Amino acid sequence: MRRYIIGLLVGLLLSTLLNATTVYEDAEDGNVDQWRILNDSSVNPFQNVYSNSNGSRVIYLNGGSRILGGYTGTSSAWNNRSEKTISWRLKVYDRYTIFVLLNTTKGLRYLFYNDLPRRYLFHNESMQDAEGHPTAILTGLGGRNSSDWKGVWKTYTQDLEQDLKNAEPDNDIVSVDGFIYSGSEAYIDDILLYNPEETVYENGEQGLDRWHIIEDAGKGAAMSITEDNQTLNTQAHVLFFEGDKESIYRLNDINNSVDQIIQWKSKFYHGYEVTIDVNTTLGQRSLFYVNRGQRDISGGLIEEENRTVIFHELGHGPLAGVNYDTRLNGEINNFWQTVTRDLQQDIRNYEPENRLLSVNSFQIHGTGLLDDIKMLSRPIIAQPMPEGTYEDAEDGSSSRWHVYDNDPAGATFNNVYDDTRKSRVIEFSGSGMENGYEIGSR
Repeated sequence: MRRYIIGLLVGLLLSTLLNATTVYEDAEDGNVDQWRILNDSSVNPFQNVYSNSNGSRVIYLNGGSRILGGYTGTSSAWNNRSEKTISWRLKVYDRYTIFVLLNTTKGLRYLFYNDLPRRYLFHNESMQDAEGHPTAILTGLGGRNSSDWKGVWKTYTQDLEQDLKNAEPDNDIVSVDGFIYSGSEAYIDDILLYNPEETVYENGEQGLDRWHIIEDAGKGAAMSITEDNQTLNTQAHVLFFEGDKESIYRLNDINNSVDQIIQWKSKFYHGYEVTIDVNTTLGQRSLFYVNRGQRDISGGLIEEENRTVIFHELGHGPLAGVNYDTRLNGEINNFWQTVTRDLQQDIRNYEPENRLLSVNSFQIHGTGLLDDIKMLSRPIIAQPMPEGTYEDAEDGSSSRWHVYDNDPAGATFNNVYDDTRKSRVIEFSGSGMENGYEIGSR
């Protein structure tokens, strides 16, 4: 028995390490000690408050530039060398910018995130290292296109490593060191780093059997597996879609009812469109992402004859393989670009009461190269329950429960989707009234 218990504990420890989440701010300790005004540690005008709309304690920032963590080499730096995906929740009332501080193999880098869909390799010419190399990389998040965007909680999840490599494919993260908010007044919560679990649906190695040409107006559509021999950011085997600009290709049978974040890599030199068909609590939806060279965001709900479309603009040229206004050795770059989208948040941008239930298929419209279609897990903490709710099962977890009466043995519980309720629920399996399950006492 002792060997079994020791083995179980070791297994749990390894699982915890592999799926670790480091929370840098969830506000639940009631203080603001970790925050400071950028370049001024003597004052601390922040508030730790309870947010009814978020259902938890949060940090209120009254404008300006506020830093959590620090610069590389300082005592306050996070120095996180293992987790490279960041998540945070934010409620803002006007323009803002998020900075994530990275120590990389090429020195200090600032990853900028703001409310427009643009991307720039050289975001700010004044931000350079000692050798004159630019240190600022911008990835626009969008979010100003809805009439009710002000004062709405939104969850953001970004793959820092891929956002870095979109601009500098030969650069690598050494450590993630800090988080800066700059802008108008805002509420912020659940700032964390983690390594998501990945489910890969396409990496160029599975062949083309699951792909289908569903529209071929020019009768010239074709799919193939090819090798990308680019000097920087080589992708090995990739998908090559070619033919008429109206050609549409679909990957069926994703059928993922657990994960909510999707990611893909592309190298397209003209505009392209991605459609992701999903099931939601309000019925079927098509999430429609368009790269048409727009610098300003647009999007919304589109009611078609047989479907409801939720439309988001992906942004300007960089998603087509070119970083806007950027040159590499005098030439326009042709780097691979990684797109990471939080499908749950993209639905709620236009249908706040709606929830994602499952992801069904991935469809792309255009001519170019595609690789590494994945679904990513989200950290549980990034989805707080409404105030006063102890369990609604929608975070996909059952970790708040335990079996307090396991005699006879075999009692289990799981977080599952219930077709009758059209939502996630906790399912208990055991010997009827002879077993007991409990939430909240530990």
